[in-house]
Amino acid sequence: MTTTSTPQKDASALATSLFAHAAEKGGQGDIDREKINAIVMSLTKESKFTKEKLAHHSEAEKWAAEARRKVATLDAAQRSVAAHHVRQNEARLEASRSSRWCAVIDFDMFFAAVEIRDRPELREKPVAVGGLGMISTANYVARRWGVRSAMPGWIGQQLCRRGPEFGMPRSELVFVRPDFAKYEKAAATARDIFAEYDPDFRSYSLDEAYLDLTSHLGGAEDADPERARSALSEIRSRVRDATGGLTLSGGLGPNFRLAKIAADVNKPDGQCSVPRGREAVLAFLRDRPCRKVSGVGRVLEHKLKAGFGVETFGQLLETMPLVWHCFTPKTRDFLHRVALGVDDDNHHQDRESGAAAPKGVGNERTFEPTNDREALTAKLRDLCELVAGRLREASLRPLKCSLKLKRDDFKVTTRTAQSDGRPVDTADILEAKLRPLLEDDIAVAKGAAQRFRLIGVRTFDFAPEVVERGGRGRRRGDEEDDDDEGLRRGGATNDNKKRQPQIDAFFRTSSSSPAEKPAWRPPLPSQVDADVLDELPADIRHELGEQMGRPPRKKQQPGSRSWRRGSPTAQDDTFARLLEMGFDQTRAAGAAARAPDFPAAVDLLLH
Repeated sequence: MTTTSTPQKDASALATSLFAHAAEKGGQGDIDREKINAIVMSLTKESKFTKEKLAHHSEAEKWAAEARRKVATLDAAQRSVAAHHVRQNEARLEASRSSRWCAVIDFDMFFAAVEIRDRPELREKPVAVGGLGMISTANYVARRWGVRSAMPGWIGQQLCRRGPEFGMPRSELVFVRPDFAKYEKAAATARDIFAEYDPDFRSYSLDEAYLDLTSHLGGAEDADPERARSALSEIRSRVRDATGGLTLSGGLGPNFRLAKIAADVNKPDGQCSVPRGREAVLAFLRDRPCRKVSGVGRVLEHKLKAGFGVETFGQLLETMPLVWHCFTPKTRDFLHRVALGVDDDNHHQDRESGAAAPKGVGNERTFEPTNDREALTAKLRDLCELVAGRLREASLRPLKCSLKLKRDDFKVTTRTAQSDGRPVDTADILEAKLRPLLEDDIAVAKGAAQRFRLIGVRTFDFAPEVVERGGRGRRRGDEEDDDDEGLRRGGATNDNKKRQPQIDAFFRTSSSSPAEKPAWRPPLPSQVDADVLDELPADIRHELGEQMGRPPRKKQQPGSRSWRRGSPTAQDDTFARLLEMGFDQTRAAGAAARAPDFPAAVDLLLH
């Protein structure tokens, strides 16, 4: 059935693609999202922020158009080969399916709940913690007007005042200044209780925790599900009593990815358990939006929807053979895991191996636009002290750090400070590394009459010998979007890399294990991104051409197939096409020799 397009529908869809705050939040399941998003779009369409987001949206649209074109040109053999690779990858992923008892516990509207606990007169009013610039948390009353976290406060205020346009009364949004000392005290009380059930629990923010309850349940992965649900309910009840009535929602599943999705199902003050086993997991995921999983952000969500018509986990699983053709191995493997409900985190393994979980530790702050040198350097110093404190708490020693700046036109730059191989784990060292970068950018900005509205400090590349103890930081796989999709480029280049690594970056990874030495095989045109190839220096393009067209001569073994410089035979053509589709060289050679034509060779390899 075709959905009729209207200006309001189009504006709402565009807002969802552009803004994080246009996506559904817990407690907003029955609001008129379409009308609310259309209002948000009308309020912001002329802003610099929206124009910057529209530029990124245009790039995603181009990507989706190229994906549709590529999918439309796939022949039956290419589709069969992709389906074959998907089946192989699925078998590999299924072998890693976990059956532990993982719980994710999340305070409901945490900052707002603490404020309402201390000020009961706010309970029935729309409340937002934050200000006109940005909202940190909104209570469930405010969410009925479409107000939510990550939304500019002035937009939230306008939504409350324009409630009659979408079936709500006119109201005034009550702003409360954040009091982090109170929030940290409540979080510490909860963490003391969490530690009784999982001493190695992970907490990546004040309002959320990841607990592996398997040991608490006697170490049995086949323990009674009712015991696990009772344990989760007990934790929530104890924290509620200890914090003066703050409620929590929880999710229980065989891995943390599923538990995280489940924690959002019965908000507020409820819990949900994901049944165990492949079929039960797929049934749980089938009709849920892909956006529900961490790692699928606005951009990737839009690419899936516009490029493949994919919105739900079930649709993603059905479409994996097509997705396989349009993303690089890293992204398609992540999407395949998401569609199957298989996690890639190693919470229980990290505690044994001592590996540091976070990929990076950092903080950023948004403020009124300025190019005042003293004000900006003071903000940098505050951030360096904050990040250094988090590093001390987690016993992490990063070797690299970067500075993120956002201008008042919402252009973002990120620069990494030069590393000397020594840890950058104190506020003084971080400031010494990053301040020159900031001062350079301040000088450039003043010359162009530009100002800054955000500073971020991030540390990464942790020293391998350091054991992580605190576990606070970004969870693996929680990046908003993976920008290495393979339609436009095959890898990133860096001007100061040596030539061979630069060339190697444009080839797909080999399926051989690191311990094996794969047989030499010439790169094929499909393994090289044509657009990137055109941008390379002439000498590197020539070297790639040499590799693709002139394989080394070697002594022919009995039964082996030679590469002929003359006119290719049918077997040569079949062999090359099989290699181009990703089949192993030995198997491809055998199929080409046995089969009368290319379709028959593909059939041999697939069956």
